[in-house]
Amino acid sequence: MRTLGQVGILSDSVCEEMVQATQFRNVLAHTYGNIIEHDIVYNALQDLERYRSFVLEIRDYLESAGALDG
Repeated sequence: MRTLGQVGILSDSVCEEMVQATQFRNVLAHTYGNIIEHDIVYNALQDLERYRSFVLEIRDYLESAGALDG
C-alpha cells in the first residue's frame, strides 16, 4: 500500500487508510484477534468507504494507463 502511495497511484489519505486496514487485517489473521473487543472488529468491518475509495483510485489509475481498454 505504501508503494502505491509513493508512486502516486493512491492519494495520501487513501494510502494511510489502507495501511491501517492492512495492519488491522494482520492482527486478526495472526490470531491476535481474540484479544480485541468484538465491537471494535465489527465497527472496523462496517467502514466500507475506505475500500470504495481504494477501488475508485485503482480504477482511475488503470483507466489513465489504458489498462481497461477492451
